[in-house]
Amino acid sequence: MDNILKSVKDIEADLHEIRARIAQYKTNVQRATNVRDLYDDDEDFIASLITAIDEVTDDLDTITDDLDMAGKYCDDLVVAVEMEQLSQKVQSC
Repeated sequence: MDNILKSVKDIEADLHEIRARIAQYKTNVQRATNVRDLYDDDEDFIASLITAIDEVTDDLDTITDDLDMAGKYCDDLVVAVEMEQLSQKVQSC
């Protein structure tokens, strides 16, 4: 049961870290859209926005992969809990 609790805490820590990265990515996007006055012409600003879009796309891909992994850990945890429950039932018989 200690291993299960440790796994839950690990998943919780992973999700907090993912949430922090999402907040940082949001800040990066907001910064990219709020710098219009730094560019002399629209072409440079648009190029900057395209770069920001490319970066956030990569960031979102990473977040998706990390959330998929957290989901897999949760699935594995459910199996471990079910096995623990089954083991306890067998031992009580």
